[in-house]
Amino acid sequence: MKPNLNLIESFIRITCGLTLLSLFSAKKKASLIGFIGIILGALKVAEGMTRFCPIKYMNKANQIETKKHEHQQDGRVMNPS
Repeated sequence: MKPNLNLIESFIRITCGLTLLSLFSAKKKASLIGFIGIILGALKVAEGMTRFCPIKYMNKANQIETKKHEHQQDGRVMNPS
């Protein structure tokens, strides 16, 4: 698992995650939305600490795969010029 977030993105995710955690854990009444908010906040903190975002990783892999298929037409490689 290679880090795919830079340091600034990492700090932003940790800050936003801790904000979500504190916001939703301060509620007195437990609810499904509060539980989901706590889970999302914890995920953002974990992404920031590991500097790895699985959604960004999957998006990059999808872009690479799309570019491979764009350059092929009928099994032949197209001339980019």
